[in-house]
Amino acid sequence: MAVSELYESRRTRYTPRGPEQTRQYFVDGSSNPDIIINSVIAFTPATVSVQGYPLVRSDISVEPGPSEFDWMADVMFRMPDRPETVEPKETGESEFAFTLQTQTVKRTHAINQTKYGDDAPDHGDAINVDSDGRVQGVEIAVPVGTYQETHYLDASTITLFWFDRVSDIVGTTNDSTFRGIAAGRLLLTGVSGTKRNRGDWQVAFDWQLGKNETGLTVAGISGVNKNAHDYVWVSWEVDEDATANRFKATANGVYVSQVYDSSNYAGLGIGTT
Repeated sequence: MAVSELYESRRTRYTPRGPEQTRQYFVDGSSNPDIIINSVIAFTPATVSVQGYPLVRSDISVEPGPSEFDWMADVMFRMPDRPETVEPKETGESEFAFTLQTQTVKRTHAINQTKYGDDAPDHGDAINVDSDGRVQGVEIAVPVGTYQETHYLDASTITLFWFDRVSDIVGTTNDSTFRGIAAGRLLLTGVSGTKRNRGDWQVAFDWQLGKNETGLTVAGISGVNKNAHDYVWVSWEVDEDATANRFKATANGVYVSQVYDSSNYAGLGIGTT
């Protein structure tokens, strides 16, 4: 399941109660709208800050895209029902937020699996293997964390040089410890900025937060090490189970693919500790 915010998707309007903001996302990976909405909830922050005011996620709407597994989602952020009196943040101040939810992914191998039936082929840890020996897997919910920092930066900070440098860092993982979080655990998913009436900039930094893991056993193959945002995939071969007289799936390799570059987050200009 993939959820990504569209470029320049954020639309802000101002009401007597305070600002409202709509963000638009592209989602693909399922034909089930319930799974799509759950993925949007898992990916998007529960709260955001606009012009120094805290907004909460309220309405979510989804509509089908150009193909069966493509969707467009609109997420509305509004002032709380009973907004407290909030003083706008001063230049140099910061805010921090996080969410911990679940995201739907396809899993092709079990942690443990019990076989029943005398004639059932031995598929090992492979899940949902068809009669031709192809591993179909199953969609499950896995934990996913998002982390956001909002900084109120002096106008002199936001230059073309800063913009180009930050653009190169978006879509990369941390190559060293950042805010006490080990290298490889953070993926910078987006940076957005709004110039406030007082002349400074409100800049939000969004990350996905995962876990680095070592010594994993995947599909019966042990000793697998991966960073949080690496992609792990299994190579399966189809054999014949002579006892069951059917095809069975056997893992012959596990691959850990680095799919994101890493960067030094000191280049964001917001410190690292």
